[in-house]
Amino acid sequence: AKQTANERAERVAMDREATKSQRANQTPAQRKEGRAKDRNRKGRENTKVEKKEALKSPEILNGTHPVPDLKDTVDDIGKMDNACQHCGALKFLKETASTCCNNGKVDLPTLPQPPDQINKLWHDDTAEGRLFRQHSRSINNAVCLTSIKGKQKTFGGGFTPCVVYEGKVSYLVGPIQAADGERPCFAQLYVHDPSLETGLRLSGMTIPAGASERQKKILEQVLVKVQDDLHKFNPYIRDFKQIMDIDDEQLGQGKIVISAKSRPTGEHERHYNEQLNLQEVSILTNSQPHDLVLQQRGGGLQSISDLNPKGMPLHFTLLFPHGTYGWNPEERHSVESKSKRRVTTREFYVFYMNQRSRELDYLHLAGRLYQEWICISWLAVENQKLEYQRRNQKALRADSYKNVREAAEERRRDLAPREDGMYADDSN
Repeated sequence: AKQTANERAERVAMDREATKSQRANQTPAQRKEGRAKDRNRKGRENTKVEKKEALKSPEILNGTHPVPDLKDTVDDIGKMDNACQHCGALKFLKETASTCCNNGKVDLPTLPQPPDQINKLWHDDTAEGRLFRQHSRSINNAVCLTSIKGKQKTFGGGFTPCVVYEGKVSYLVGPIQAADGERPCFAQLYVHDPSLETGLRLSGMTIPAGASERQKKILEQVLVKVQDDLHKFNPYIRDFKQIMDIDDEQLGQGKIVISAKSRPTGEHERHYNEQLNLQEVSILTNSQPHDLVLQQRGGGLQSISDLNPKGMPLHFTLLFPHGTYGWNPEERHSVESKSKRRVTTREFYVFYMNQRSRELDYLHLAGRLYQEWICISWLAVENQKLEYQRRNQKALRADSYKNVREAAEERRRDLAPREDGMYADDSN
């Protein structure tokens, strides 16, 4: 007999309740085994591969056993040409909203285009452009303002196809001017002798041993172009050069601070010296949590807080030559979404990882430098998750999780027979 719509709905609800009740009585191991069986069953139902088809290599190679193109099979995911109606991100057909803007909730400004010379190097199919993209990570390490502290995993034989970091990774920054007798590096090179700047950067770059003299000469020309654009357009470099013109007496008790929060328009509440036209760096009487306090000379290395959005452009200077901020804890979801939640670290980086215009997007052309940026982005996301768990132990009530309790009880049951059998007088 045919069922009515209400009867079918009741039957589905009853099945769901029965399944839920059944899973509630299962141990974590049983639930894990059940999920694995479900995945295997769905895989068998969806596959079109015949049994032992992988053993037909001779027939496939001589053409007697045809193999369909991937686009003609159920495994084809289609082309990445489905534009999000909210942010315009190009996605595959079955990608969810969480892989771009979360249905318009995340509305961040588009990245500004790099200065002309750098932008041309990203897109040109010339010897300079190709070498620039190939060595973009080495060039960024030569022109960036901060260093990275972390253990990078390398593979045997000198072949390292991917960027792999192990353990804790953090940004480090030193004094703006190198001490007497020390070799300047990173931000110090921008305030050093201009005639020595290119040579010092080039000597610090990692260039393959097989590179020809012509390629090395082209890389030097590329480095000069990148330096010129950064000197003109990067706000941090301009500020550093201005700060080095301040003598110690004029600086007095003021501190050189890169604030974690955006500078307000007009007078800064902690402003100390207003005679300089500084854009990102401030001379303040005191610093706040997560601010980066710089030293003109001396002071050693300092780590940059994950909550300071200036950390990203200070290291990935080649990707963000205009000083575009990284993730900001104060950034909120769009007004149209009527959500008052903050933009999470993951939402921020996912938004910018998407490709929206093949002609204007340049991040995806950066090769290994783009890989490094993704690695650091993932670390920032994980650090924020761990920090949340560390600060919210009482709210999370981790000790009362049902799965943890069940696993502990199961472990005790497994060990109980062994404990009873250890001593002969246990039953007495």
